[in-house]
Amino acid sequence: MTPIGYPFPEYPAAGTTIEVAPGIHWLSTPLPFRLRAINLYLLEEPDGWTIVDCGYARANVRAQWEEVWARTLGGKPVTRLIVTHFHPDHVGNADWICQRWHLRPWMTQGEWLSAQFALHNQADAEARFLFYRANGLPAAQETVLREGMVPYASGVQLPLAYNRLFAGDELSIGGRRWQVVIGQGDGWVRGYDAKTGKRLWWFDMNPKDSVWQKTRNEVIATPIIKDNIVYIANGQDPEHGEGPGHLYAIDPTKRGDITDTGRLWHFDKIRRSVSTGAYYNGLLFYADFSGFLHCLDAKTGKEYWQHDMLAAVWGSTIVIDGKVYLGDEDGDIVVLAATKEKKLLFETNMGSSVYSTVVPANGSLFIANRNQLFAIGKK
Repeated sequence: MTPIGYPFPEYPAAGTTIEVAPGIHWLSTPLPFRLRAINLYLLEEPDGWTIVDCGYARANVRAQWEEVWARTLGGKPVTRLIVTHFHPDHVGNADWICQRWHLRPWMTQGEWLSAQFALHNQADAEARFLFYRANGLPAAQETVLREGMVPYASGVQLPLAYNRLFAGDELSIGGRRWQVVIGQGDGWVRGYDAKTGKRLWWFDMNPKDSVWQKTRNEVIATPIIKDNIVYIANGQDPEHGEGPGHLYAIDPTKRGDITDTGRLWHFDKIRRSVSTGAYYNGLLFYADFSGFLHCLDAKTGKEYWQHDMLAAVWGSTIVIDGKVYLGDEDGDIVVLAATKEKKLLFETNMGSSVYSTVVPANGSLFIANRNQLFAIGKK
C-alpha cells in the first residue's frame, strides 16, 4: 500500500500552531487515551479570534492553550467558540475557555444534549458493554477495553448555557461566509442565517410531480461542499427498496427558493442513494442503493463511467491515494482508479455484508463487515 501523503507531515509542537491557510491556525493537544492527539483550530477575524473545539480538560492541555494564546493572538481577544460535537476531546475544556474569555459555546442542540447525557449518565458505559457482548466481543477483549476506559466526566466540564446552531446556519468568520448545509427528511436542502435565523435559501431535490413514497425521496446522505458548490443526492430508507433518485450541484450563494435558479446541473441516471459521495481532481464518485457507482465531471455533471457492484450499497465512496474504495451488501470490496477512464484495480470479498465505509488510518485500511473488523496493511 502506498503511504498516505499529508500536506503537513509533522504535528505542531506543543504550545505552537501551524498556519495551514491565511488566518487559519492548527494546534494539536495530547489525550489520555490511545489516540495520539486532537486537532484544534484558531480562526483569525478583524477584531478577534474564533476557536474550533476545546481539547481534553487537563492542566497540560490548558497550559498549551495559554502558550498558544500568548504566541498567536497578537493582542486580540477570543470572541467565539464553536464546538463541532460532544466527544470529550472536542468539548472537554468548553467551560474553562468560556470563563476565560466570557463566552458561550456555539453547538447544535443534539451535540449539547449528548454531552449532557454522557456527563450525567455514567451507566451508559455498561449499556455499551452489553451491546458489545451481544455482538460477540470476547471476554479478554472486554477486559482490555475496560482497563483502557477513561470516564467521560473526568475530561469534560460544560458551561451552564450555549448558543444553538441550527441546520443551514451560515457563519461569517474572518470575512468568509461559513454555512452549515443539511438535507432534510422532506426532500429539501435549506440554509439559514446564523445570527438572525432568517432562511436564506431552500432547494427541492424532487420533481414537482413526485409522490411519496413512490417517486419522492428524502435526503439521507451528507452533502459535499467544494468551491462554493453543494453536491448532494437523495434517496429513501433502504427498507423501502430501490427507486429513481437525483443528484444535484447547487449554488448556495443564491437566495430564496433556488430550486431553479441555484441548480447548476441535475443528474437523473442515479438511483436512490443513502451514500455520501467523494470529490477528487474535479471528479465526483457517487454510489446508489441499487449498486451502481457513478463517476461524474463535477463541473458539468457529465457521466464518464459507471460500475455495477451487483449488490446493494449502503456505505459511501472514499478516495485514497488516487483510488476509489467501495463495499456492498454481498461483502465485496472494489478498488477502481479515480480517473475519467474506468479501471478496476482490485476486488475481494470480506465474508459477509459490508454496510460501512472503508477507513484509512496510520498506514492501514479498516473494513467492517457484519460481525468482524479487519485492519489491512503491511506487517
